[in-house]
Amino acid sequence: MKRIALKIDVNTYKGTRAGAPALADLLQRHGAQATFFFSLGPDQSGRDSSDESLKFQLGLASRLYGRTLPAPDIGARCHGILKSIGDAGFETGVLAWNRIRWEQHILASDNRLVEVEMDRACQRFQEIFGAAPTACAAPAWRASRHALRLEQRKGFQYASDCRGSYPFLPVVDGEP
Repeated sequence: MKRIALKIDVNTYKGTRAGAPALADLLQRHGAQATFFFSLGPDQSGRDSSDESLKFQLGLASRLYGRTLPAPDIGARCHGILKSIGDAGFETGVLAWNRIRWEQHILASDNRLVEVEMDRACQRFQEIFGAAPTACAAPAWRASRHALRLEQRKGFQYASDCRGSYPFLPVVDGEP
């Protein structure tokens, strides 16, 4: 029997409020499991500088969050939704505190930004789920050497930081 691993990155306030519960319900009806990785801080989707064509899938409010509309705090506003997905038996993990900040600055940032973003996300995860996260994922598969080291120090069982065909340990300049 073939098996697949379903990884669901929940990046936005709208995705957390509407998309994640709908996916969890669909998966439960079919007896399937998945891991949900959540952004847990401000949704600044309006500041996203990635593919313009994808922005229009977000809806008008999401395209304005963090630009002309205040960025909603996903974890604070969706605490119950997030907890219910974990309580339903789905594995949950940390995606980011502020996904947009991470995606735009991780490759050129200093170590302090990486630590602040990861610490905030892990603290919020602990507040919501009552336990430290055991898995994390890098938004847009962007990670730095320091981010990978920090994941090791935080003791995650695994991280989904890049794409691949099978599980592996990343090596950067000869360093695992």
